[in-house]
Amino acid sequence: MKKHIKIITKMVDFDTSEYIFDWNKINIDNPNSIFVGYFKSQKLVGLICFIRHPEDGFRFNEIVDLEVLEKNHGQYIGSRLLAYVMHDSIEQGFEGYISLLTKTNGIEKYYLHLGGIQRTYNRIEFQERTSRRLVKKFYDVEG
Repeated sequence: MKKHIKIITKMVDFDTSEYIFDWNKINIDNPNSIFVGYFKSQKLVGLICFIRHPEDGFRFNEIVDLEVLEKNHGQYIGSRLLAYVMHDSIEQGFEGYISLLTKTNGIEKYYLHLGGIQRTYNRIEFQERTSRRLVKKFYDVEG
């Protein structure tokens, strides 16, 4: 499942100058965040940052940011990173629940196409059934 994906423990060890987001600032602003990178030929081409919310009541993983270098768009890297976080949510006992705030520049349509549910103007949620389906699709393993 994790051939190209690695958890990143120190953002400063990676060149993120080609990215739009300031990933080092995201790291500082969110000390409980988990960073996961997607690598092609040892080059970091995609990043996702998420926070686990294990509190009683509604337990879920929250996506802080997701970005794939533009020249790697259309290769399902973002979907694979998203599926990684969904798998983590299942493994943590959160039943695959994921929540994220999206920009309203058209990318929200992709999340809806994947099976996300639009809860508010820019809040998208993924539930167990969709998460398990995407984990299986992108990693060929049961969620």
